[in-house]
Amino acid sequence: MPTPISLIVDDSCPLIHVYRFHKEEVHGSRPYTADGRLLLDTIPNEFLDRFCDVVEACGVAGKFSIIPVPAGRGDILSGIEGDDPAITYEWLDTVRRRLSARFDFCPEMLTHNLTVNLSAGGYFDEGESPWSQKQDRSTLTPYITKAMEYLSHKDWTW
Repeated sequence: MPTPISLIVDDSCPLIHVYRFHKEEVHGSRPYTADGRLLLDTIPNEFLDRFCDVVEACGVAGKFSIIPVPAGRGDILSGIEGDDPAITYEWLDTVRRRLSARFDFCPEMLTHNLTVNLSAGGYFDEGESPWSQKQDRSTLTPYITKAMEYLSHKDWTW
C-alpha cells in the first residue's frame, strides 16, 4: 500500500504573485529574492497546470487556499486588473476541474496583503496578518464572511 500524502497549498490565486506585492507593500522591502533576483508581478496559469499534472500523477490530496482579492488587484469574480477576466476564470475552472475531487478549498483572508476597509472602502495601511491579531469577533466575522462569499458565489460551485 502506498504511503498517503496530504499537501497544504497556501496562498494560491490567479495571476498575481502575491508574495511580491506583500513584500513591498506590507513589509516595505524591495521585491527581490535574497540573491538579488526580481520577483515577477504575475504567475502564468501554466504553473497551475503543471502543479495539477504532478498532484494527479502522484495521487496527492489536501487543502488548497485561495486568495479572493489577490494583493488588492481585482478579485476572483471580476478578474485581475489589467488582464482579461477570462484568464482568471480559466484559473478557477482548472482548480475546480482538476483539484476539487482531492482537495478542500478555503479562502486565505481577502488580499493576503493590505487589509480591506469593509465599511469605508479602500485599504488600511496594515497587512491582514498583524491587523487580524488585534481584532475581535465583531470585526473578524464580517471580514472572514466576505472572503467566504467569494468562494461560495453562485457562479462557482466547488
